[in-house]
Amino acid sequence: MSIQKENVFDMLDPALKGSVARNGIINPTEAQKLAIPEILAGRNTLLISPTGSGKTEAALLPLLNKIYKDNPHQ
Repeated sequence: MSIQKENVFDMLDPALKGSVARNGIINPTEAQKLAIPEILAGRNTLLISPTGSGKTEAALLPLLNKIYKDNPHQ
């Protein structure tokens, strides 16, 4: 697993990325930088990080991204 130099939110569907940005989430946390690419790649991922470090978004954004990709016109 390697730390991504790019913003991992760029890996998300543009509509989802826009929604995330409109809600004030611009820069990913370290936990998100590590977990989002792994989860998007379909790898089983265990994320252990302190409260408030972005674990929930790290887990749910890839799931929402899959929903967007599977249902592009809804």
